[in-house]
Amino acid sequence: MVEDNFIKNSFLYIVGSLLVGILGYFFHFLVSKRLSISEYGELQSLLAVYSILGVFGSALSYFVTKHASVFAKFKDYGANKEFISFVIKKSVKITFLLLLLFLLILPWIHNVLHLSGFLGLFYVILATCFGFILSIYLADLSAFEEFSLFIIISFAAALFKLICGVFFASIFARAEYVAISFIISSLISLFIAEQLTYQKIFKKHSETPKKLWKEYFSDVDFNKIILPTFLFSVLFVFIMNIDVILVKNITTAEITGYYGALSLLGKIIFWINSAIIAVTLPKAYAEGNEGRRPNGKIILRTYTSIIFIGVIGIFLSMFWSKLIIGYVFGSQYLVVASMLWLFSGISLALSLFSFEANLSYARHDFRISYVLAAIVLAMISGINYFHHTIQEIALVINIIFVLGYVVTLTMNLLSYNYIRSKLDNSIA
Repeated sequence: MVEDNFIKNSFLYIVGSLLVGILGYFFHFLVSKRLSISEYGELQSLLAVYSILGVFGSALSYFVTKHASVFAKFKDYGANKEFISFVIKKSVKITFLLLLLFLLILPWIHNVLHLSGFLGLFYVILATCFGFILSIYLADLSAFEEFSLFIIISFAAALFKLICGVFFASIFARAEYVAISFIISSLISLFIAEQLTYQKIFKKHSETPKKLWKEYFSDVDFNKIILPTFLFSVLFVFIMNIDVILVKNITTAEITGYYGALSLLGKIIFWINSAIIAVTLPKAYAEGNEGRRPNGKIILRTYTSIIFIGVIGIFLSMFWSKLIIGYVFGSQYLVVASMLWLFSGISLALSLFSFEANLSYARHDFRISYVLAAIVLAMISGINYFHHTIQEIALVINIIFVLGYVVTLTMNLLSYNYIRSKLDNSIA
């Protein structure tokens, strides 16, 4: 039954993510053809800032999914409703403070990235605040394995971002105006997520809690795990986006445009693998709350899928890079086509590292934050010293991610062996 659910959920999530991802990539493909390479480089910078500022929503999402997964395991919908209500009340206050904080640092971000105007950053900040609340509902749906609803909301967000992005790019041909599409997408998806979560989980299962939601985590000190959760999310989002920020700061907007295009295509592998990992995470969080590793067969299937998709992606990017880049971005990007396979390699290494990092987090092994911090520092140092060519940057990032994966895997294996030996001794 576990295997059947895993296969079914994986298939549903991957197919849904594929549709959402296609819309997301169409956004880049269609918008990039309406912008100059330098304007597209600026849009990539705004998107990177959007992702980094969205780290607060990412941290909240990790927190909600991890704990709501426990309610899902015990089918306590009442406790889940109280937990989500508690989180939303706290988050509304935090959102207001975040808005003020983001507005204060807006001039600094503008200067670091050498952007042409402030409007794009302002739109990104507003979209980030709406996305903060949206992450709560999406995380709860994910915890209860309502992947079909998760996909519907994500699809709607991607569709409206695509339509509005192409519209503004066609009229203004400026990156900062394309950023308006982020706000529209966030608002519409927030409304849909709230309605679907209420109908599917809150209203349908409006029962009295089996016990208070905090009683499920009697051994957990929330004051101690909030900071590590936030750090985990911050560092992981930095790992995902800091390369574009650094390239934009150190090099030119044109090089950033080329780099962003290659990175976007390469991350198709990570995007597909993320869908597979996301299916595993609710069970990993529920088992990790008790210090256990998820079902071994699920781990094996996840690894097999990640490696298979990664190898196929690298193969395609090695032999059909010119065809892919020329068709997607246009002939002006063909000068960097030969480097696409390096970015596919980055995505495979990142996928493997992401899976093991999330397994560490699920087990409350917050030592993973030290590994994440080391990777961020290594990326900053590596790109600062080796940025003469795009190929040089890609090679450095590849090496860093592979080393990060090896360290994390070793740390996890040693931890599980330690836990198993303690259990064996207690039984004996």
